[in-house]
Amino acid sequence: MSPISVTELAARLGRWSAGRGPLYLLLAARLRALIDDGELPPGTGLPTDRALAAALSAGRTTVVAAYDLLRDEGRLVRRQPRRR
Repeated sequence: MSPISVTELAARLGRWSAGRGPLYLLLAARLRALIDDGELPPGTGLPTDRALAAALSAGRTTVVAAYDLLRDEGRLVRRQPRRR
């Protein structure tokens, strides 16, 4: 499966931070919904935490915590980017 661009993912996330609670939980909930609805099929490569944080105007720790939570749930597999 090919990766999703940071621009496309940010658009699909929409207004993810409009709810109540910690931002990482709100982001994880929106990502979870995209996964569960099949908008992010298994094997889709996600943007790096730095790239997504910049696109969302969020802190990198927010994205890392959301990715980590989804990884702990078995919804994501985090891999280190290849060095060139």
